[in-house]
Amino acid sequence: MSRTFESRNSKKNTFLSQKTKKTKKTSTLNRRDETERMEEKISDDVVDEIEQEEEEEEEKESKETIEAVLAREAKERFRKSFELVFESCPLEVGKSLSKKERRQNKLEDTSLRYAEITFDGFYNILQRLKALNNDSSFGGTFIDLGSGTGKACIIAGLSDDFSAVYGVEILDKLHKKAKENKKRYRDRVKPMPSTDITFSRDEIVASAQEWTHMAKCIFTLCTCFSDELMNELIEILDTCDKGTWCSSAKRENLNHISQRSRYFSHR
Repeated sequence: MSRTFESRNSKKNTFLSQKTKKTKKTSTLNRRDETERMEEKISDDVVDEIEQEEEEEEEKESKETIEAVLAREAKERFRKSFELVFESCPLEVGKSLSKKERRQNKLEDTSLRYAEITFDGFYNILQRLKALNNDSSFGGTFIDLGSGTGKACIIAGLSDDFSAVYGVEILDKLHKKAKENKKRYRDRVKPMPSTDITFSRDEIVASAQEWTHMAKCIFTLCTCFSDELMNELIEILDTCDKGTWCSSAKRENLNHISQRSRYFSHR
C-alpha cells in the first residue's frame, strides 16, 4: 500500500510538473506573441514616421529644385540683357579709357585706377542684400560711388528693385562711356525702363556727402581705393539713415558681401 501511495504521488508530481511546464511554455509563448505584436506595432509606427519624413523631404527638395530652376532662369535672362548692352565694352575698354585720361591729365592718385564688378559678382551681391531685406524689393534710390562704365548701375536698373539709379564717376572718359552704355540699354533692352538711370560726373566723397541720405542702397567697388579714401567714405556712410543698405567690394568677382562692407551695412 505504501508503494501504491508513493506511485500515486509520483504520478501526481509528474502531472503537476508537466502542467507547470505547459503553463510556463504557454505563458512564455503568450509573452512572446505579445512582444512580437508590440514590436510589429512599433515597427509599423517607425516605418510610417520614416515614410512621412521621406515624403516631406522629397516635397521640400522638389520645391527647392523648382525655386533653384526659376532663380537660375531669371539670372540667365539678366545676363543676356547685360551682354546685349556691354558686349562691346569689356573690362579692357574701361581700363584703357581710365589710363589714357590719367596720363593726359597727369593724375597720379592710385584710387583712380580702374576696376569693375563682374556680372556674377554684382548680381550675387544684389541677391544677398535682397535676402537680408526679407526678399522684398528695396524701392528708393540706388547709388554707385565710382560707377566706371556703368555696369553695376545697369544691373541695378535691370533688377527693377529701385525707383531710381545714380552712378557717380570723376573721370570724364568713363562717364561718357557710361552714358553711351545707358543709350544702348534703352535702345536694345528697355526702351521704356521702369527705373530711371542717371550718370553724373563728380567726386565721390562730395557725392557721398550730398546723396547718402536719399539712398536706399549704396555700392562702391573699392578695389583700388586708398585707405584714406575708404576711411572718408566709411565716416560719411556711417551716418546713413536707418534702413539704408551699404555694400563695398574689394574684389571684382564676389559670391558674398565683403567683410569690409559689413562694417557699415544695415543700420
